[in-house]
Amino acid sequence: MRTTFLLLLVCLLGNLGIADAQNVSPTPHIICGIGAVVAEKNGSPLIIEVLPNGPAIKSGLKANDKIIQIDDTKVEGLNLKQVVELIRGQQGAVVKITVAREGESSPLTFAITREPVEIPVK
Repeated sequence: MRTTFLLLLVCLLGNLGIADAQNVSPTPHIICGIGAVVAEKNGSPLIIEVLPNGPAIKSGLKANDKIIQIDDTKVEGLNLKQVVELIRGQQGAVVKITVAREGESSPLTFAITREPVEIPVK
C-alpha cells in the first residue's frame, strides 16, 4: 500500500524519474506539483487525499472531489495515467481542475499553481 501511495503521488505531482516500485525511496521527496493523490473509483478519477499546506488544499480541493475536467479537457473516458498527464506540469504553471462535489449543485473549478511539495512516506 505504501508503494502504491507513493507512486500515485509521484505520478500526480511530477516526474522524479521513478519508473517502478523498486526505485521508491523510504525518505520524503520534494517535487513540484499540486499536492493531491488521485485514484480511479468506479471508472472516474477521484481525489483521495490533499496534502497539508499544499497548493490543492490551499485552493479548496477536498478529498472525494470527482475530477470532471482538467483545463479544457473533459476526463470522461480517460484512464488514470491520461488524467495524471493532464495534471502534471512545471513549477509555477497553473492548472484548472473542475470537480463535482457532494452537496454542490454545480461543478467547482479551481485554478492551482504548481509548487514544491513534500511527499510524506507512509
